[in-house]
Amino acid sequence: MSRFSLARFSFYTILGTAIWNTVLIYAGRFAGNAYQQVVQEFEGLSLIVLIAFCAIAAAVYLLKKKGLIFKKNFLPLILTKVKSVLEFYLIK
Repeated sequence: MSRFSLARFSFYTILGTAIWNTVLIYAGRFAGNAYQQVVQEFEGLSLIVLIAFCAIAAAVYLLKKKGLIFKKNFLPLILTKVKSVLEFYLIK
C-alpha cells in the first residue's frame, strides 16, 4: 500500500465498489419477489463458505508459523488439512 498513492487507491476502491454494487442491484432486480426464496437457498451455503474460509486461514497461519508454507509439498499438505476440517464439520 505504501507504493500506492491515495488517489490511485481511492480510484480502485470506488471502481470495485461500483462494480460490486451494480452486480448486487441486478441480482436483486433479477430475483424480484423471489428474494426470500433465494436467501433461504443460500443460507446453508454461506455457513459452509464461512467454515471453509476460517479453516483455510487457520491452516495458512499455522503452516506459516511452522515454516512449512515455503516447502515443496505445501499444496498437498494444505489441501489435506482443509479437506479434513471440512469433512469434520460436514459429516456431523
